[in-house]
Amino acid sequence: MPKRHWKLNSDSNAVHAIGNGRILVYEKGPQIFQILSYPLSANSFGELSVENIDYCESERIDGTDIFEHKIGNGTIMYDLADSATNCFVRKIKTDSPQTLKLNIDRSYIANGTQYIKQKGSVMFFCYISPSAELSRSFGTSGNIEVHKINDYEWEFVCQKGVSYIYFADSEQSIENQKQIDFEVSFKRTSEFWQEYLSNLNNIPESIKPLCESVAVMIKAQQSEDGGVLAGYPYHLAYIRDQYGTARGLLKLGLFGSVKDILKYYLAIFNEHGALHNAQSLGVHDVFHIHENDAAEITGYVALMPFEVYEADGDADFLNQLLPIVRWAIDSQISLLKNNMMPFNGDETYIAGHFLPRSCMYDGSMEATMLLAEDIKRYQKYTNSFEYNSVLEGIEKTFCDNFIKDGNLITNNLTREAYGTYPAKRFGVCEGCEGYFGRINKTDTHRYICPNCEQSSNIPPKREEKNFSLASSLLTSVYVGSTLLPTDILYAKLDELVEQYHKTGVLPSGCANGECVGYDYGFLLYAATVLKHPSAHEFYKIALDSADEIGVWSEYYKNGVPYNTRCRPWESAINIEAILKYLESF
Repeated sequence: MPKRHWKLNSDSNAVHAIGNGRILVYEKGPQIFQILSYPLSANSFGELSVENIDYCESERIDGTDIFEHKIGNGTIMYDLADSATNCFVRKIKTDSPQTLKLNIDRSYIANGTQYIKQKGSVMFFCYISPSAELSRSFGTSGNIEVHKINDYEWEFVCQKGVSYIYFADSEQSIENQKQIDFEVSFKRTSEFWQEYLSNLNNIPESIKPLCESVAVMIKAQQSEDGGVLAGYPYHLAYIRDQYGTARGLLKLGLFGSVKDILKYYLAIFNEHGALHNAQSLGVHDVFHIHENDAAEITGYVALMPFEVYEADGDADFLNQLLPIVRWAIDSQISLLKNNMMPFNGDETYIAGHFLPRSCMYDGSMEATMLLAEDIKRYQKYTNSFEYNSVLEGIEKTFCDNFIKDGNLITNNLTREAYGTYPAKRFGVCEGCEGYFGRINKTDTHRYICPNCEQSSNIPPKREEKNFSLASSLLTSVYVGSTLLPTDILYAKLDELVEQYHKTGVLPSGCANGECVGYDYGFLLYAATVLKHPSAHEFYKIALDSADEIGVWSEYYKNGVPYNTRCRPWESAINIEAILKYLESF
């Protein structure tokens, strides 16, 4: 594993995750900036900084999720999430005093010297959980001095020798951890990871370290109940992200983790009778619901069971999941108009400002294609002609709806007339773009919040425009859809490659030299499947875009990663595409 060089004033901001399903820590080099314990969707309860240092060499020990940090002053630290006690442990070995500082989030209160508790109701992302009860603990041992500055700030001074700092969801976990030697904890945690990684299947030796990095990063962020966090800003499991993550895990041979994702959704579905854009981990009563929540994400959740079945042939497991598939198909059909699905309000195209929010009720090429693919796979498995009229309608009109003048388009304005838009909806205000809640339709067919209504901040009528986004078009190749002619896709790929050669930027649709992190994989995957001569070029580009940790970021600007790092969705898609290429060439 390449070494990650943390620098105080010129750091790359690469992030790594250390976790085991019940505790999860996010670090930039030696600096811990989030500490999550069960349930993982709850907000971070603090951060731990190493004081008065300007350089550290951080490295993941091969075959594990254990990190070694070598600080410029000679201090060495080891970080792990114990596989038995579910306690995060930092071992500090130093020849001179080394200070670390713990800052507890203000949403918690300190009870005693080592025990902290959430104030009032528990925050899950931006929602309140009515049922979750949180307790958090920290502790120390060894040659360490503990100084309480106030209820939210603690200082740990590690004297010469060995010291330990612990984080867990209970004092008992920490006490259990203190009773064992660190070497025991190190050994059993190493064995846990080595057993997990032994399932990596048919991995070329040349990219084995990269595959291992992705596998470890995803597993570290997978909750005990099966869902995978979308990243440190988003403490929920997002359905679209789970699909791409599951695809990458399947390609790596990690079937168990993929089945755990689907068991997570099955549990929530059995509890609530529905799934939404994103849901909480550990406690299943928080949902992140957006506009047109029955579009797009439902298409992905219905595909996942068939992807797993195609990989391992477990018909019994697929049969358990068929009620979710049927519900997802029915939910999509409820939004189908003129043989087109609308856009979901919180996925990349609208939430990432690739498309204006005014496109919400346009026909979505991607969402429509997903519904057709769901029905095809359902019919093939069940030998049923159920939903046949829906599928025939989509197939007959798809090219007319989404190919204009020989060009593929992402949105079609003719799906629904303005006059039939609902009078109210729950979502993001199109006026201030900062309000999320109940919004009302204006005379200009836009949706605004009460504050914008009072201030007359009313957006003008939308610009009636068709967009052609690379990501949405390449999705058809990624999911194996046959709705678009191969020659049209190949010609579009030619255009995208030419555009990249002119600009040096992947053609995601972002402004100012930006692109989404999974377009590296999407372009490579499409070039591989379509046997385009650019495949080897995009293989090298995809490899080079991995960061110091060996994973991928949510966005890139001029080839440099930014925004959310250490992302399961982008990393899984890119590693699948890399493996697909190596199999094919």
